[in-house]
Amino acid sequence: MSSEKRAAGVVVGIADAAASIHSSRAEAAATPETPRPRSFRQRLSSLFEGWYYGWEVFGIAASGSAVVAIAILVWHFDGRPTPRWSARVYGTDRTFTLTLNSLLSIISTFGSTCAMIPVTKGLGQLKYLWFLDKDRTLADLETFDSASRGKVGSAQLLWRLRFK
Repeated sequence: MSSEKRAAGVVVGIADAAASIHSSRAEAAATPETPRPRSFRQRLSSLFEGWYYGWEVFGIAASGSAVVAIAILVWHFDGRPTPRWSARVYGTDRTFTLTLNSLLSIISTFGSTCAMIPVTKGLGQLKYLWFLDKDRTLADLETFDSASRGKVGSAQLLWRLRFK
C-alpha cells in the first residue's frame, strides 16, 4: 500500500514540474527578451547568408590583394640587398630558406589561383546560357570544358563563339 502512495506522489511531482516549466515558458514568450549582442563573425555571416556570389567576390579580392602585395614587396626591396630568410626545420639539422623570388612566386601563384574562381564560374554560366539558347552539338560541350583548362582551350572557345 505504501508503494501506491509513493507512485502517486511521483506522478504528482512530475506533473507539477511539467506545469511549472510550461508556465515559465509561457511567461518567457509573453515578455520580449533583450537581444544579445552578436559577434562580428555572426554579423558578417548574416550579411552574406544565401549570397550566391560570395566565392567570386573572394576570388577577385584575394587576387587583387596578391597584386598589391607583390607591388609593395618589390617597392620595399627596390635598391636594397636581397633578403634571405631562414628557419631551422624542427627535428632535423636542415634549415628552410625563403628568398624574395620564392615569396613572390608563392604570392603570384595564390593570386592566379584565386583569379581562376570567377573565371571558371563565369565559363560555367556561359556554357549554361549557350546550351539554353538552342540545341547544340556535343563538341560545343568539349570546347567549353577545354576552355576552363588552359590557354589553347580558351582560344578554341573564342574561335567557336566568334567573339560574340
